[in-house]
Amino acid sequence: MNFNVLQDVDSYKTSHWKLYDPEVTHLTSYLVARKLPAWAKGVVVFGVARYVNEVLSQRITTTDIDSMQSLMNGHIGPGVFNYDGWRELVRAHPWGLPLEVWSMPEGSVVAEGDPILYVRNTDPRFPWLTTWIETSIEQLWYPMTVATFAHEAKRRLRNTALIDGTPLADVDFKLHDFGARGAASEQAAGIGGAAHLTSFKGSDNVPALFTLARNYDCGEGPVAFNIPAAEHSTVTSWGRDREDVGYEHALDAFGDAPLLSIVSDSYDYERVVKDVWGGSLKDKVLMRNGTLVVRPDSGDVVDTVLWTLNMLGRAYGTTRNARGYHVLNPHVRVIQGDGMNLTTLQDTLHAMTLSGWSLENVTFGMGGALLQKHDRDTLGFGYKLCGIEREDGETEDIVKSPTASSMKRSRGYAEMWRKGLFDAMEPVFEGRATNLPWPKFDDIRRRVEADF
Repeated sequence: MNFNVLQDVDSYKTSHWKLYDPEVTHLTSYLVARKLPAWAKGVVVFGVARYVNEVLSQRITTTDIDSMQSLMNGHIGPGVFNYDGWRELVRAHPWGLPLEVWSMPEGSVVAEGDPILYVRNTDPRFPWLTTWIETSIEQLWYPMTVATFAHEAKRRLRNTALIDGTPLADVDFKLHDFGARGAASEQAAGIGGAAHLTSFKGSDNVPALFTLARNYDCGEGPVAFNIPAAEHSTVTSWGRDREDVGYEHALDAFGDAPLLSIVSDSYDYERVVKDVWGGSLKDKVLMRNGTLVVRPDSGDVVDTVLWTLNMLGRAYGTTRNARGYHVLNPHVRVIQGDGMNLTTLQDTLHAMTLSGWSLENVTFGMGGALLQKHDRDTLGFGYKLCGIEREDGETEDIVKSPTASSMKRSRGYAEMWRKGLFDAMEPVFEGRATNLPWPKFDDIRRRVEADF
């Protein structure tokens, strides 16, 4: 079921229409990231087009309103839900909500405390609609937090590449999305996976591809890439005694694949690396017109990566790149996807650099830390009223300023306007999203990349 903004709401919102000053005709609110962690240099704006298309543009019917009335009468009490107001709104605006939404271009990187987007009602009869959508619009915290996290991961990978001579174009493929199966839902997987792809081009997350296809102009080519890969079930299905036969079968099954990833720790990882990839199947690997990507999936992250590089280096040989760092024979590479987060990523990159190994040799996968281990407070998201207009035409800045929390202080509309914080914003919703073109995903990627 696709929830529209009538249903996607905190229940106490249903009482607020009675609580505003009755002389107020227009409310303006803005979305902001109020407090960034040390690792975030700014907030990557992403997910607005999906929100507009899949949430804000969902039509509301009188049947929806009747159902809401029935539920709210028992849930919060008779007469609380604005039944007549919603009926009037739908009669007056049957094809779209009377709202305007202006946003920073997707892919922009916005500083802590600066507005990401703002919302204003366009029909003076329904000022309460601006704040009604807070529940749904604040859910933009998720794609923006994942996009910001991915951007920081890429910054660290890119900095390593600048040191060790790895081609910068390769960094686009150095963090792979392994998070779909751990997401709370197919929708969450798609939203988070799409956000990851603002910085990277490798993914195992199919819902992300559909999310992008539904909401963005992705051009003619693939928006993300993957390779054939074994999992533990494909290895263990051969039985422990025939494990090596299963590996040989995988090489034959995808003999023409430019890249083939094989997880190798179903039983004894060290034996497989030394005796199979570095022994009995070494010649077969070298005869392939492609690259075997060896995947460990257990053990200490840093130790396992370095040990694997050293063992494969001994077996297949290495060369030195222009910066003097070791690069494995092109027939073998490594992907580390277990236990990855920003800390283990940075520790592994640091250890590789100190040991003389180029980033060219290793790709990383990340699941839970990429798509799950975030919440609205990670970047301190809030949606705050910043201005009102009254029946007499007067406007007023609205500022929240709790004495007990400076972080929760909001900013007035006029103040932000004077500082030019709205200058780069563009309209993304004007009653109907279909009036506006879809953002080009390549443009979003270019904006994100330009921040480095």
